[in-house]
Amino acid sequence: MAFDTTKAPPGSYPVKLIAYSADDAPEDYADQAHVVTLVVPQPTSPEKAKRGFPWVWVMGVVLLAVIGGVVWFLLKDVNVPAVEGKPVGEATQLLKDSGFTVSTSEKEDPAPEGQVLHQDPGANTTAGRGSTVKLEVAKPVKVTVPSVLNTSVENAKTQLAAAKLELVFAANSACTVSPPRPSNALIYDYCAVSGVEPAPGAQANAGSRVAVVTEIRKTGVVFPDVNICKKFPGICEKVISP
Repeated sequence: MAFDTTKAPPGSYPVKLIAYSADDAPEDYADQAHVVTLVVPQPTSPEKAKRGFPWVWVMGVVLLAVIGGVVWFLLKDVNVPAVEGKPVGEATQLLKDSGFTVSTSEKEDPAPEGQVLHQDPGANTTAGRGSTVKLEVAKPVKVTVPSVLNTSVENAKTQLAAAKLELVFAANSACTVSPPRPSNALIYDYCAVSGVEPAPGAQANAGSRVAVVTEIRKTGVVFPDVNICKKFPGICEKVISP
C-alpha cells in the first residue's frame, strides 16, 4: 500500500484503514477500522549543483606567478659594466642598456672633458636592476690668465706655459719673436705684447689658447757697467726693460 504525499506539507496525519470486500459497503466494516499515523517528513535539500572548474582561482594563481616573475626580474642583481675612461654619453647608454639609472657629477681633472673618472658601484660588481650608478665626469681645470701685457713675447710664452696655457698670435700681430739684441746695446728692439684675449686675470680652461697681439718696440738696457745709472742717470729714467 502506498500513499502519495508529494504535495502534503510535512507533519503527522492520522489515517483510518478499513479492510472490506469489494462486494460490501465500507461502512459495514467501520467498527473494524484501524487508525494509523502517516508521517510526512521534511523534504531533503536538493543536492547542490556541482560547482564548475575554478577558473578564477587558476587565473589568480597564474597572474600572481607572472607578477612575481616580473618583480624578480626587475630586482635581480646584474653585473655592472666597466665604464671608467669612456665618454659620459657612451657610459650612460651602456648602463641604461644593462637596466641601471645614472647620475653624474663633475670634477676638475686634466683628463679629456666628459670622460668618466670614477663609477660607483665599481666595474664587474653586482647591483639590483633599476638601481643608480654614480659617475664622476671630468671637466676642464680652470686657471688664471697671467698678466703678460707689455712684456716681451718670450716672457709671455714662459708665463703662459707655466699657467698651462698656449700662446697663439692674433692675425694683426707685427712679430712673433724679438729681433736679435746687439751686444752691449743700450736700447734695442723687442717683440712686445700689446693685447691679450682672454684678458689677464680671467679664468680659462687649462690647455686652452690665449691670443696675443704684438708689436715692435724700442726699449731695454744692457748694463756693461753696474754703475751705469750713476754715470748716466738720464738714460735709466727714460728706458724701461721688458
